[in-house]
Amino acid sequence: MTAWGEHLAALDDELARREAEALTSGTWTPRELAALASERDALAEQWDELAAVHDARATRRDEAALARDVEATRRGRRRDSGAGAHDPAGERFLAARERDAALVEREGSRAERQHASDDRGRGARARERAAADRDQAVQRAEAGDAEVSALHQALETSRQVGMARGMLMERHGVDGDGAFRLLAALARQAASTVPEAAAVLVAAAGARGAGAGQPADAPGG
Repeated sequence: MTAWGEHLAALDDELARREAEALTSGTWTPRELAALASERDALAEQWDELAAVHDARATRRDEAALARDVEATRRGRRRDSGAGAHDPAGERFLAARERDAALVEREGSRAERQHASDDRGRGARARERAAADRDQAVQRAEAGDAEVSALHQALETSRQVGMARGMLMERHGVDGDGAFRLLAALARQAASTVPEAAAVLVAAAGARGAGAGQPADAPGG
């Protein structure tokens, strides 16, 4: 592996370590997970760039192998035509050397293309992990929204129960515990929950208050 490839592999390992920390600790924010996904996307692009370099090297080695084959063929023809009759053994040796060199270039080309394939595979895996990190970011964001919504709902419920208790205390002259027992009794009668019964009482009081605040109709003329 080239120095560039070793650098990318080390970066890949570091991102994997950070991802494991994010998933096990549960403390990473959606924004941090999204940033990690972006880093993985950037890593995938670098793997693709390295693969392109290996492909280019493979192409150059294929071209070199072809040139070696052409030179070997030319020397073989020189020997057969008698143009190299002064040293046929030398021409044969040089032709064989060119063919051996062509084989070496082709083997090098295959190795480069294998490196390119491996690098693209690493890039694809990095993109898959980036997608998974983004999914985690979305899930945590949605969970956070749900938690905030539940908190708001709990606060609103608590506020309405408190208002309903205050209304019952004033109306029936009881203390807080007595008002809560009355509220629980109303809930049982309506086959509902205490928060639902409290919401009904508060809404009814609000409706009465709104009606009392409206101006009386003028007498008909």
